Amino acid sequence: MWFAENKSWSQFRRSLGAFSAIVCKDGSTVWAEDAYGKTIASGESGVDDASVIQSAVSAISEGKIYIRKGTYKITQKISCPAGIFFESEGAELDLSSLNDVAFQFGSDDDAQVVKLTGLRGFRVTASSANTNTLLAQASQIVGLMFEKIRYENLNNFLEARGACYSLVVRDCEGFYLHGVFVKLVTLDKDGKVYKPNNAEIIHSGFSNSWTNPGGSGVEIYSSQVDTGSTGAVGTVKIHNCWFEAVNIGIYSEANNTIISNNRIAPAASGKAIHINTKEIDGSYMVMSGEAGIIIGNYISLTTSGSYGVYLDGAPYSHIIVGNWFDWMAGTAIYCTNKQGVRVVGNRFEFGYDTGIGISGDTRHSQIIGNTFIGDFGSPRGTGINADGYYITIEGNEFAGLKYPINAPSLNAVYESGNIFCGNINEPSFGTKYKNSGSKTFSGDGTTTDFEIGAHGLVTSDPSKIAVKITPVSQDAINASPCVGYVDPADNTKIRVKFASAPVSGADNVQIVWHAEVIS
Repeated sequence: MWFAENKSWSQFRRSLGAFSAIVCKDGSTVWAEDAYGKTIASGESGVDDASVIQSAVSAISEGKIYIRKGTYKITQKISCPAGIFFESEGAELDLSSLNDVAFQFGSDDDAQVVKLTGLRGFRVTASSANTNTLLAQASQIVGLMFEKIRYENLNNFLEARGACYSLVVRDCEGFYLHGVFVKLVTLDKDGKVYKPNNAEIIHSGFSNSWTNPGGSGVEIYSSQVDTGSTGAVGTVKIHNCWFEAVNIGIYSEANNTIISNNRIAPAASGKAIHINTKEIDGSYMVMSGEAGIIIGNYISLTTSGSYGVYLDGAPYSHIIVGNWFDWMAGTAIYCTNKQGVRVVGNRFEFGYDTGIGISGDTRHSQIIGNTFIGDFGSPRGTGINADGYYITIEGNEFAGLKYPINAPSLNAVYESGNIFCGNINEPSFGTKYKNSGSKTFSGDGTTTDFEIGAHGLVTSDPSKIAVKITPVSQDAINASPCVGYVDPADNTKIRVKFASAPVSGADNVQIVWHAEVIS
């Protein structure tokens, strides 16, 4: 025992600092003492552990409770008010016989309370057969902290309900969690909305087996009713976490979800990141699912049907920057009726032919400076396969793909400065603001006017289109000057006219053309 080996029990108590109660085990006995060393409760070890801890909570009503090293079997819910904080240096909480909440902090009926509440420094074991097991549930509390907790076979870790502000989950990790790691839930009561705000989940996560995947990393739910004002959860930051072999890495109905530097690997048909606009009675909630910042994440998509970033509903202003979508068999970014999405500086690496970089409805969006990489020896995957209009696709690299851009319904596109290398097919658009290409003709010594073909621009009004022709072959240069213009018989096509007829020859007249909407 510590106090036998280190002089005295009183010395041990003094080394702990300010604690309102201590829970200990010694052989067959478990007991709790208050700050003055007076016994609060005692019982049989492994049988009365939960009731002794509950007695300590009831005796102090607020403060820190230190739990000494040892294994404590929790067989019943421990009800705690706001302001109870449990701390240890590695005590094990055995929840294998519990199919309920282990620690209940506050209740849905409470008013918001500002007090330090939570757990730090525990090991938790449970039984995966008990699907309702939840380490902690907290309601209406500002100042929640869960730190340095390691768990295994725990189906659910934490549910924070209502006006839980300044929640921090830090350095909590484990294996085989098939429920939800952290769930944030808005409460609707008394005609008001009480919602979590300013939460941080950092340096935490879990890994499941690929033979038995499942579970969710973080789930964030906004209001269920229309209160006349926004019921969307406020800012949530999820940073440097890992969720492997999961159905959902992160699901959010919040406003301003910051998802950065995480490692997420969804299972088949799973979603690494799913941001959704809450819909109530056929209308989208104001601010729900908006302003997501997704930056610097590593997302592995080795299973067909999986998604990297799934943007659902109709919010605005998502930023997806500097992420690495690796070994793609699924779809990296999928949008349903999204507007104002910026996809900048990401790496899309295709491991399988089923992989797709960007898909869905991406109206009013910008796709800039990304790299889409397949395989030069065996091109595979599709870079962009999207719909919508008013899109900028600029400065991207498409290499080793089966289809770099296969988007015949993508309209009103500004496309410029992209690199295409080693792809099987040429890019395919609907309409563009700028377009260019090359064309080769055979001169016959008499013809001066040649059809180039469809300009592919968003307008067919000749007064709004400028066409520039650059002769390339010597025979084309000799027949110049040449001018390009919109075909008056078919405004969707452009033509070139030379000052003199190019000489006869096979494929001897080569030009490069550029067409652009000018007003």
